[in-house]
Amino acid sequence: MSTKILRILMLVLLMCGAGTVSAQTKKPSSKISLRSYEVPALKPELREMADRILQYRRDSLNKSSVRKANELFLEMAKPLADSVSDMVALGAYFIDNGEYTIPHFFAKRMEATQTDRINLLGYGHDSIPYMMFMAEAYNKMHEDSKAGTLYEGLLPLDSANFVALYLTALAYRAEVPTASIEKLEQIKEFYPQWYEADRLMGDIFNENRNGILSSSGFDVKKRALKHYGDYFAVVPHQIDSVDIANPYDFFKSCTNYIKLLVEVKDVKKQMEVVNTFLPMYPDDPYLQLPLIRQRFNILAKEFCEEKIKQLGDITPGFGDSKEVLEELAAAADSVMSSMRYITEKQYADSLYMYDDYFAAGWFEESRAPYFTLLSEDLEYRGEKEKGEAAAKEIQPCAARAVDYFEKAVRTDTTQTSAFFHLYKLYEKLDEWDKAVYNYDKYYAALKEVIQQNGQPWDIDEDFNRAMAYYKVHNKVKAQEPDNKYLHKAEEIWTEILTTSPNDLQALFYLAVARNADFYVWSPEVGEKYKRFLDASDNSRGRYSEAKVRGWREGAAQYLAYHAMYKDKDQNPYEFEQMDADLIERMYRIINSINPNHGMLVPMRLVLKQRGRM
Repeated sequence: MSTKILRILMLVLLMCGAGTVSAQTKKPSSKISLRSYEVPALKPELREMADRILQYRRDSLNKSSVRKANELFLEMAKPLADSVSDMVALGAYFIDNGEYTIPHFFAKRMEATQTDRINLLGYGHDSIPYMMFMAEAYNKMHEDSKAGTLYEGLLPLDSANFVALYLTALAYRAEVPTASIEKLEQIKEFYPQWYEADRLMGDIFNENRNGILSSSGFDVKKRALKHYGDYFAVVPHQIDSVDIANPYDFFKSCTNYIKLLVEVKDVKKQMEVVNTFLPMYPDDPYLQLPLIRQRFNILAKEFCEEKIKQLGDITPGFGDSKEVLEELAAAADSVMSSMRYITEKQYADSLYMYDDYFAAGWFEESRAPYFTLLSEDLEYRGEKEKGEAAAKEIQPCAARAVDYFEKAVRTDTTQTSAFFHLYKLYEKLDEWDKAVYNYDKYYAALKEVIQQNGQPWDIDEDFNRAMAYYKVHNKVKAQEPDNKYLHKAEEIWTEILTTSPNDLQALFYLAVARNADFYVWSPEVGEKYKRFLDASDNSRGRYSEAKVRGWREGAAQYLAYHAMYKDKDQNPYEFEQMDADLIERMYRIINSINPNHGMLVPMRLVLKQRGRM
């Protein structure tokens, strides 16, 4: 605070007396407003001019209206130079009507036009409303430091002035969080039942996880958790009763608190907070969405994911498998209990969002391997009936997962993940058409998202789509004589080659796709492998060396085998019938990749007989 302002405040204090000024002290109200001072009466002629200015300013696209507004303002402002009460009355009226530049002008004039602030502000407690107006005007123009200085200047007169403490804390929140915390702690000292201070302190500490407060000796995470905990322990569960000006602020604080609880793995408290405050906005899904996300991040991800990952490390019937499975069962029961809002239709349908259904689907999908392992574990332990009962739960889990993911994609078709999960689930359920249908939906949604974000398309996504069809083909080729899945995979690989003629992956798998039996020679397959080897001789394109070497070994092995064995009964030593040039080339390829390959021995015999070695 400047020495000038301090001098002024001391003079005000001496002339006013603490008793007079303390009349400005107000207890916290249910809805705090920046307007905490008595506004002087607004003269009718000034109000009429103000209304005309507001009307002109609302027509801001009209240059004539803007000019008229400015002219009228100059006409109005000129005689107000020495009338502080008129400036405050007008300034407050403009603030109430959403116009902040004129009050800001008045505040600056009130500071700048007088050499002696006491002459400007007058004597006694009348000075305080004027200082509060100036602070409000600066606050509206986001000059927080100036506003904070003015608010803080009132505190030597009355240290328990709630409004001054509160508004000082708000003004300093961004720039000087330590000062903001100090003022909020003073509010708690004088008004311990005003828990809104705790919410604000929780937010400030959370905002400064890596900021000023963290470098000032505070354990910011611990302090944020404490203040949030104190606040949410007493806040009413009806939004109309919550002591807060903006409900979005409330939900932001609630979400921040949950995220902190996730970090410290306080699962019980996480769920308590989410499920307590989620129903407070039953008709506003946009406010609900952050909490819905948090709820299932807790349930499906934080709570069960770690244990589910352990399944791969468990040997049924041995060690601590029973203990781990029991822990997972308890976790799953808790999740199922919290999913009642979906399964029992606790809330209106409008509240069921993509994140809800996706997380529920993920959870059910993750439970299937749990029941598989549980069944095996129980049978190892001699509990056959229980094992069989557990095994019967596997299919229902998958069916429920499908149902949830289907609801998710109906809720939001722009998301990609649910489509991919549906592809995997339908594949497991042997519903092949539905599997590739959902992969195509996943592919289309992904492409749209990438295009909208202006990101380059990854050709790997095209290849992955082809492989999805090819995998399905391999599973059902006996039942699909028309090879429709294979044809689709080949179509995609061919499309890749139209834009990337030497894409090694597409070239290789076009050959592999037609290589149904390694031991049967196919001129078509042979030519495809040769094309691949020609393309990969001097380049591996965008693929890793290890991957290309593996592909080259497979292609060379096929060509070498059929260069020496035109059919299974051929004598491998009928050298004159063999393509020595091809064998030599394949020998060099295979030997450079795998010197211990079994085919190298007969190939060397051929090459020695032809004088190539």
